[in-house]
Amino acid sequence: MPLKKSLNPEIILLKKRIFQAFADVSYPGDNKIVSHNCSECEELADKFRDKHWKDWFDKPLDFITPKHDYDNLSSFAPEAYRFYLPLFLSSC
Repeated sequence: MPLKKSLNPEIILLKKRIFQAFADVSYPGDNKIVSHNCSECEELADKFRDKHWKDWFDKPLDFITPKHDYDNLSSFAPEAYRFYLPLFLSSC
């Protein structure tokens, strides 16, 4: 898990703890990303399908769009919410 050396040591520690806490959470599966089928949820599912949070953890804002994706957090199925939560936590 590469992190920028310029980050505050407390932020680095927090990010390491988030990474460790979610390290064993399994990908929910392509059909368990959103809780229901509508055009907005399908768009969200398409964006996150086959994406692993670990691949974006050190650069979350290169993948997620704060306003749009944060507003859609409640559209994730429980399994996907649990899986992608560290990505959103690391972007704060």
